Amino acid sequence: CSGFTSHVFSQFGFSLPRTSYAQAVAGKKVETEEIQKGDLIFFKGRNSRSRAIGHVGIVISSKGEKIRF
Repeated sequence: CSGFTSHVFSQFGFSLPRTSYAQAVAGKKVETEEIQKGDLIFFKGRNSRSRAIGHVGIVISSKGEKIRF
């Protein structure tokens, strides 16, 4: 997932770190109601007991819409 986001962003001239966790700490937090198309959204991985970031997606919905990624 982080490889995909890194590839997509590189097509627009942006360089992202390799892992989803590193991408999360490199960016700035956006409040849920301010999320817009092109933002990255992070969530934990398969281990439900872990609080660590494990996945990342690119938001495709516009600001104010239900969040889709």
